Amino acid sequence: ADRVSEFIDPLPYGAAASGPGGKDVRRVAATLLLAQHNWATFTEFQTEKVGDTSWRVTSGGTQAQIELRRTSDFAFVQSIQVGK
Repeated sequence: ADRVSEFIDPLPYGAAASGPGGKDVRRVAATLLLAQHNWATFTEFQTEKVGDTSWRVTSGGTQAQIELRRTSDFAFVQSIQVGK
């Protein structure tokens, strides 16, 4: 969760997410994200760029749509939607 939280976009959590307590807020979001799906099913996957900041990851019969938000020096994960 600590590693995943580093990639989560802090913008939706307000200015506090960029400050000292921001890591805690994003760590909670990462923990919830990790608990929602069996991410081990994505061990063998294919990626496809489907938009300027959108990627589709397919593994088995499952897909994840990943939306990024670019900054001047980094791309944060804005959202991940998982479905079949």
